Amino acid sequence: MFEKNLIQRANQVLIRENVRVLDNTLRDGEQTPGVVFSRRDKLDIIRSLWLCGVKDAEIGFPANSESERESIRAILNEALPMRLTGLCRLNKMDIDYASECGLKYITLFLPGSKIYIEKNLKISLSNISDAIKKIVAYAIHKKINVKFSCENASRMQLEDLIKYYDAALQNGASIISFPDTAGVMTPTAMYKCISILRQELKCEISAHCHDDLGLATANTLAAAEAGAIELQTCVNSLGERAGNASFQEVVLALITQYDCDLKINLSNLKSLSDLVYERSGLKSSFNSPIFGENVFRHESAIHATSVLRGENLYEPFPPAIIGRAHEIVLGKHSGIASIEYYLEHILKIKLNRDQIKQLLNEVKETSEKKSPVNLYFLCQKLGFVSDPTTTSFNLFLHLQ
Repeated sequence: MFEKNLIQRANQVLIRENVRVLDNTLRDGEQTPGVVFSRRDKLDIIRSLWLCGVKDAEIGFPANSESERESIRAILNEALPMRLTGLCRLNKMDIDYASECGLKYITLFLPGSKIYIEKNLKISLSNISDAIKKIVAYAIHKKINVKFSCENASRMQLEDLIKYYDAALQNGASIISFPDTAGVMTPTAMYKCISILRQELKCEISAHCHDDLGLATANTLAAAEAGAIELQTCVNSLGERAGNASFQEVVLALITQYDCDLKINLSNLKSLSDLVYERSGLKSSFNSPIFGENVFRHESAIHATSVLRGENLYEPFPPAIIGRAHEIVLGKHSGIASIEYYLEHILKIKLNRDQIKQLLNEVKETSEKKSPVNLYFLCQKLGFVSDPTTTSFNLFLHLQ
């Protein structure tokens, strides 16, 4: 799809061909403080995910409430060709709730706190492995496929982690999940941890990263480089505290930088992101990767001139692949090329070189005063046009 540079060629050999992205917006994403998705919201979001080509999603926590279970059943009744998962704690009741909903896949998790395990689950530390074996076997007996997860795995002792994962795998779990629950990992540490787990356990691994240090996407990609087969994400980076690894960031990085064929429909990503923002009641920041207002917006003369020439020097990928366009902004850092483009394509005004330089100086001075830049008004001010019409136009020039 893209001409490969040196970094892309190096990355191409690092990611397994069958890597997949699991979206967790409807479960972990809804745990964003203050966010609640109605049943209609969840149905609309899961359909939008499917239209984007997503094949794997975690859709709820069955033990949460009857309303949650009704939403899970409604999603399953859509009969979408997706692998849909529910979250369960380490007890039979949660397994029964999942089974009653009709779930065929669950993420079964062990709390990361030893105090919680002893006080709340009533399991002595010496019996944790036996408890894991018992509950995994119970789920398998119910004909449910088990992904086993150790909450806060990144803060656990390695020997304990391997022991608990192995207990689950030996009793039927098909994949293990490594969650960086508190978002404390670095990419180097993530790569090493996943590599060790693959070597010791020789199984499929899922990575679940939080963004407390702003490293969730980087850690997720590091996990993939180390051999993780499933990468968990949330649309718009929803989730507890600072959120989870961003669905759109991980997808675009895998496709454009690692040349992965995810079978994702990129043209539908923007509508998915907009839908999740609308239903969650949250807003995008101006510099959010992929869909933030400023991602393809240029003011600096060097950058804007390159864009106007059709060069792809200052953007990670062509904006058109996700239904966006370049934007040129007039301001303090603008250059002659931007002024010329506005004059020719927007205002249809022809000026000589000296007039364009005068106009550029006016743009810079106006911007430094933090006043709106109206190029037609400035042309009037300088006497370059006599028409008294105060034509206005958007500060941001969209280029296809």
